[in-house]
Amino acid sequence: ETLAHEALAYARRTFGGQSVRAAFAQNSLARALFQQGRFDEALGAAYSAQDIYRAGATARGSANLFSNMELIAQILLAQERWAEAEGAYAERALFFDRNPNLRRLTGSRDNYFWAFAMSRVGQNARAVEMARVLFQDRVNNYPAGSYQVAATRAVLASAFARNGDRSAAIHEFAEALPVLLDRRTADESGEARSVWRAKFLRWILEDYIALLTSDRSEVGVAKAFELADIARGSGLQRAISASAARATFPDPELARLARREQDTGNRIRALNSTISELLSKETGKQSPELVTEANTEIERLRRERQHALDEIGRRFPRYGELLDPTPPTMKQARAILRDKEALISIYVTDDRCRVWAVRFDGRTSFAECPMGRKALGSLVGTLRRSLQLTESDERRIPAFDLAIAHRIYQTVIEPVAGALEGITSLIVVPHGALDQINLSLLVSAAPERSASSTTLFESYRGAQWLVRKYAVSQVPSVASLLALRQSPNPGADRQPFMGFGDPQFAKAATPRPLEGSQQVFRNLSRGQSAGGGRPTIVEMIRSLPSLPDTAIEISDIARVLGGDAATDVHLGLKATETTIKNADLASRKVIAFSTHGLLAGDAEGLIQPALALSNPELTGEQDSDGLLTLDEIL
Repeated sequence: ETLAHEALAYARRTFGGQSVRAAFAQNSLARALFQQGRFDEALGAAYSAQDIYRAGATARGSANLFSNMELIAQILLAQERWAEAEGAYAERALFFDRNPNLRRLTGSRDNYFWAFAMSRVGQNARAVEMARVLFQDRVNNYPAGSYQVAATRAVLASAFARNGDRSAAIHEFAEALPVLLDRRTADESGEARSVWRAKFLRWILEDYIALLTSDRSEVGVAKAFELADIARGSGLQRAISASAARATFPDPELARLARREQDTGNRIRALNSTISELLSKETGKQSPELVTEANTEIERLRRERQHALDEIGRRFPRYGELLDPTPPTMKQARAILRDKEALISIYVTDDRCRVWAVRFDGRTSFAECPMGRKALGSLVGTLRRSLQLTESDERRIPAFDLAIAHRIYQTVIEPVAGALEGITSLIVVPHGALDQINLSLLVSAAPERSASSTTLFESYRGAQWLVRKYAVSQVPSVASLLALRQSPNPGADRQPFMGFGDPQFAKAATPRPLEGSQQVFRNLSRGQSAGGGRPTIVEMIRSLPSLPDTAIEISDIARVLGGDAATDVHLGLKATETTIKNADLASRKVIAFSTHGLLAGDAEGLIQPALALSNPELTGEQDSDGLLTLDEIL
């Protein structure tokens, strides 16, 4: 993104803001934003580039415009604006047909993402036909087992499913998903860390989950349980798995083996990019002998990479298992549960909520509820607003909506309540908006109407809070629970404490309060960008209210636990990302953060929860954004 901004500034300065070079740089910026998941910004940048291209209308620019049209269609697809995306792909195809020179300058008119968009707007037969042709083309031009072949095959499977061909869909899904889910093939394609790739994979997995659970068969429900954990887990699950793997690290030589495997993967990725570039050229300049040579080299490198992985697997078998775990089965989930525990796994799609329950004694249950992401998200949002304690006067604290808490309970717990008899502890794997609330706050019975009372919060006394029936804990995925319960116990010789608080977000910070003074409830006031909408990460950090009372909080905890105020307490401009990443946290029993917590989506480009630390503009840190994300913590 930084390079694209620099290129755009140079093009505008040197060639003019309406030049083809400025449009090219603008399109590159749009692509960089797109890969980060900043789809609104990406679409604006792409449309700006298109305006310049269309104004120029030169033969040279037509190939650039064609590429730009594809990017816009892909962004619309990522935003799940299905009809607009399909229309954009159709417009791109028409542009291709009307410009014969494009047949020499660029690649295929059709695109498997277009086929995917077709299937989303009901053009199922057309989607099947296009995906079938594109799949055969990929098989002819890419190595077997490549990400490119598998992704096209997955779209074909999705099209089959929506066209009612269940057996064909199951066959294609089963063939495509092992490749798509393989960390190595995703890495080789250059898509491993792409937000777009994660979204595309989620769509494919959700189509497969819907297909498997449609007949309620025991085998289908069990397989869908595994796939839901993959679709839900994403970066957080990988981070916990990697953290557990590092905890079992037995020998420094593993670093050398891992580096060799990673370097080989980088070379494979570069060769795949070369193949794509060669195939995008006009027919007479595609150099088929170079494509063949590149494919041969890829196969050699894959063997070399596999040899490194085999050596790691032979010498450190548990490390490889933890680093890239297979999704736990329902049987494996039951095996890690303790007496009177039950695991509830939830997955929410556009149109429904699916819930699996697994008991410690092996009994299982599965249910579906016709409530999708949008409706459930709305309920959760309303409930969260009643927990925003911004008032110092307790009489003005907003009422907690017991009816909505019960409605959410009816959606995610009640459908499997029959399997919870005798259970005292629930381990819940939430999904989507449910990540944003503590499920202990759900209510298992409809609130009773009571006579008006002058006593504050009187209605809460009789509420059937879920926490009164079960001890409730939440984990991000079944795989992470498995990894955490199998991790070795830490050593007993650790220091008692390290804490971070009172980070400085702006130059003028609120004065620290006197100990024992009365404080208003502190809370996060979410800012907006200068142009409206969600703020950028930089704008968010600058706008956060200071938390001077957290300095007292962290100091008090350190004193109680026996920490050293000089070495274990980091406040103000010392509460930084750099300080945390350089600290020996593994040597501490308790690590405390007292600061603002941000949710995914609170700022543009923030795709996971994070802790807010001192503003890098004030601390002078070069490689920091002031946010410690969940991946970084783990």
